[in-house]
Amino acid sequence: MTATDQTDWLPPALRGDPLLEAMLTAAEAARAVIVAGAATRSTLVWESKTALDYVSDVDRGAEHAIRAVLAERYPEAQIIGEEFSPDAVAGDALTFVVDPLDGTTNFLHGFPWYAVSIGVLTEGTLLAGVVHNAATNELFVARHDQGAWRRSAAGDAERLHVSGIASPSH
Repeated sequence: MTATDQTDWLPPALRGDPLLEAMLTAAEAARAVIVAGAATRSTLVWESKTALDYVSDVDRGAEHAIRAVLAERYPEAQIIGEEFSPDAVAGDALTFVVDPLDGTTNFLHGFPWYAVSIGVLTEGTLLAGVVHNAATNELFVARHDQGAWRRSAAGDAERLHVSGIASPSH
């Protein structure tokens, strides 16, 4: 599936958006690494970054895949990733912020709630975000001033809305 095919389900104003297309292509490349890694989960080598934070070759491979796509499309952009540049600070230039395997602990335990997360900002303003659940193929996309959208694994699309619940007691 090409990025253009991936954006066909979005509203017309977002179809063909170059930032979203790059982010969706990068997320799909990372998802391919993660799906391949899930097939060999029992033999993966992983290590602790902190007491409850883990990293594996799948995390690193997924970040490499994301960086390759984004650097090709936006060579001038800064890329801050959890595995290779976690202490970097975003400047004013176009900056992608990446968690290549958000939910590594879930991934390592086979619990299907882990995702590729990519955001992009410039001059401190968030422009867009993509979250791709690697296990279920559910996809979330948001664009500044354009709203947020969800595509189910079956391909059904829906616009997301802020909850009307004003208090946790309701």
